[in-house]
Amino acid sequence: MKSRREEIIDIAATLFHENGFRGTTLQMIAQEMKMEAPSLYNHIKSKDQILSEILIPVARSFVSRMDQISASSLSAIEKLERLISFHVSLSLEKPHHMALMIHDWHYLKEAEKTTFTQHRNEYEGSFISIIQQAIEDGQLKDMDVKIILFDLLTTLRSMYAFVLRYKDYNSIDLEENIKKALLDGLRKSSR
Repeated sequence: MKSRREEIIDIAATLFHENGFRGTTLQMIAQEMKMEAPSLYNHIKSKDQILSEILIPVARSFVSRMDQISASSLSAIEKLERLISFHVSLSLEKPHHMALMIHDWHYLKEAEKTTFTQHRNEYEGSFISIIQQAIEDGQLKDMDVKIILFDLLTTLRSMYAFVLRYKDYNSIDLEENIKKALLDGLRKSSR
């Protein structure tokens, strides 16, 4: 069971995504929680705190999972497949959190914004290393690494929108189809 605080965070993520960070008030969050606004302050100090508690843990989970995958003995292409699976899984589990990662991170307070961008840069740097390794190993076509990263992350970062629109889509089929759509055109032909 979720704690009251976790419920508040999840409801806030949904409201922030639907109304924007600026368009959502603590009163709206309290109302959705069916509690009085002053009671909300027993759990949360501010909207800024809520946004930080949504985004920083997700950013950390990306870095943590990347570290695990990078350190594994998998081939580079298998590592890319695992990263795609991780993105799909998080998008299915927390689509509103994922939307905020793209659209509302710039509302973080300066210290949290710095932490968030450091995590994002570290994650993207590791992603580039894996792509470069896949090219060097002859698993991917020899293409511009930044273009490949852009191609992959553009789709993966917007998975939340697909998940919210097609709620009944089978998660296993979704994961397999996304892997095929993203990687098959990039794979080096075995001819």
